[in-house]
Amino acid sequence: MGLCAAGHEWDLPLHLRQTPLDGAIPEREIKEVCKFFTIQDFEAGDVIIKKGDPSNTAYCIVSGSADIVLKEEKEGKGRIQATVGANNFLGGFGLITGEDNAAGSSNQVVKEPVSVVGARPGMYVKLPRDQLQRLQQAKPKIYKTISELIALRAHLLTDIPFFKQVTSRWPKAAFYTFASLFQYQAFFEHEELIAESGKQADKLIVLIRGTLNVANMRKGNDMYQLTERGKLINLTSLFYNFSRLYWDIVASPNEADVTQIMTLRREDFRKFIAAEIIDSYDAFERASIEYVLREMRSQQRLFLHVVEEADMTEFCSLWKLKEYGENVKIVVKKAVDIRSSCSSSSSSTTTTTTGGLSQAHTKTYFHILVGGSADAYSNEKQVRSGKLMKAHRRQFLYGSGIGILTNKLDQLNSELSIFSGQNRCLVLTLERDDFDRFFKKIGKHESAIELVERHMTAQHTNSHPDSSQTLGYPSRLGESPVRSLKKQDLKFYTTNGTSGRESMTTTPVQDLRNDLHQSNTSGQEEKGAADGKQEGGERE
Repeated sequence: MGLCAAGHEWDLPLHLRQTPLDGAIPEREIKEVCKFFTIQDFEAGDVIIKKGDPSNTAYCIVSGSADIVLKEEKEGKGRIQATVGANNFLGGFGLITGEDNAAGSSNQVVKEPVSVVGARPGMYVKLPRDQLQRLQQAKPKIYKTISELIALRAHLLTDIPFFKQVTSRWPKAAFYTFASLFQYQAFFEHEELIAESGKQADKLIVLIRGTLNVANMRKGNDMYQLTERGKLINLTSLFYNFSRLYWDIVASPNEADVTQIMTLRREDFRKFIAAEIIDSYDAFERASIEYVLREMRSQQRLFLHVVEEADMTEFCSLWKLKEYGENVKIVVKKAVDIRSSCSSSSSSTTTTTTGGLSQAHTKTYFHILVGGSADAYSNEKQVRSGKLMKAHRRQFLYGSGIGILTNKLDQLNSELSIFSGQNRCLVLTLERDDFDRFFKKIGKHESAIELVERHMTAQHTNSHPDSSQTLGYPSRLGESPVRSLKKQDLKFYTTNGTSGRESMTTTPVQDLRNDLHQSNTSGQEEKGAADGKQEGGERE
């Protein structure tokens, strides 16, 4: 036991258990490696790591918290920073084997990509290069474990295909800055709930090692076991602000193996984009669309599994990511004006021309729900005709198909009014013309049509065509809040005239930079408020 400069009590073995070493090496060995680490206290505002310094020392907060400075205050715009607490290595990228050589020449060392400053007073430990080299000679096995933990942030981006696809050509500074935002968690011996159904889905979870069990325990669903390294959970939460978790996620270590995960909070991802370190949002969005479609293809949802691997990249490029606000009608048909020199027709558009101006064009769309929920109401015509005594609501969840790809689906949609749910919704959107062109090109148009019609019909009747595909099957039937058959009581929004609402937003982070600069400025003014309050970047 000892005292830091500020008079705080410290016990180095105890404090090292607030780092990724806890559980990774036996407790008795933690005591043996203490002499290689140094402990230091800090106050709010103290510089722990300075941007541009050689990155030859690894740091870890063991109490209090610190801010990773992504962008300094400039031209009246507030500093953009992400907060980090205990159990995460910071800096030390030059300690990763081969990184100094990768930086250029033997005389050019890896430099710290960001500054880290104290937020709430506490302590940190550090491990410089010379001590790590001494550790390598004295304890080779422990050295290997600690080196792997320090390198984990960077290897996450190079080893996992999703991140490699986006970051492989980034400059080193941008690469290491993004790697610094991931937070480490490890679980030993006992199962632990790491995400609860009904709670906010506000972070991406990446499985590094071990096992995660997934189920909705409130509803008594079957449990699914995930063991694949690099499995991404809640990926769409990075783009989508109002999602709630459908699943309970449980870390399930055993005697033979630990469970390790890395997480990336949505607010930190958005701050990275807003800091304009590198133009990467579009690349992340395209990679996310491809990842989600590949996951659904492996689960044989809708018609996706008929697409061969060789055609997946082209197929994924046809889809767009769209976010709908709360209780907004989801567009499945849209009239458009297109000038044309001749008449034309296709499966989803009808065109006649007069003097070069088209008179009638209708585009149709198909959506797959990938975040939040949507509500399909029996429409006003059905209720007033007496077919139904009350309007009914069917709730669609992850993996639901919404929209028109065939005449049969057009008729099915004519009987429904479909709106985003109270938590908004995020959809992947495909134009019917693109669907027809692609599947005719690969010679599978008829089989794709058959599959989508079969699945969509089952989706609207709660009769799934394949009993093996129960994972998150997307439909629930319930009575709508409508209390009478009077037209004025039917809570249907339209997109016609001045009374209508916007039916489709732009990308999910429209005006993100302005929002984040405002929220960061206000967050600085409110600094020092109660623990647990979110700082800038989230306005939910």
